[in-house]
Amino acid sequence: MSTSVRPWTYLRVGLIAVAACCVLFVIGWMAYDFSQEMKRQEGMTSAMVKDGDQDADFGFFESAAGSYTAAIELNPRLATAYEGLALSYNALERYGESLAASSKCIKLDSANFDCWVHKGYAAYQLDDCTTAIVALYHASMIASSPKEQDIADSGLGSFMDSEKCVGVSP
Repeated sequence: MSTSVRPWTYLRVGLIAVAACCVLFVIGWMAYDFSQEMKRQEGMTSAMVKDGDQDADFGFFESAAGSYTAAIELNPRLATAYEGLALSYNALERYGESLAASSKCIKLDSANFDCWVHKGYAAYQLDDCTTAIVALYHASMIASSPKEQDIADSGLGSFMDSEKCVGVSP
């Protein structure tokens, strides 16, 4: 008995190998394209946050909020965009939206001092003294500079001494 390989077997194996290489090439290209798209979006979100920061620096808080919102739409896990959005909403006296933005920022980055301060200010304006005082107390605990410590302590003292927050403590 002789075992011979049919000529078509080599052709089939060769075609399967070529097809497998093509599939791997396409998958590799898609992964490369995806990584490039992520880098492009990261650059866009950074630019949007920077635009928002510049607008906020000049007092254009409505425009700043738009830039931060656009950045969040591209990357909903960008804590700095929520931080800027909370600041902008506080400046625009949209305290409920500021409270939501600062809370989201804190979920993404619990060590973000500014988000705790924005949350405290928004809650205070909404007459939620407990949340306001707890937020500023937390900010005072994570302050990383004398300036931050002074901001948290003076805000906390002001809130606790105010008529609407009498008797509330952290």
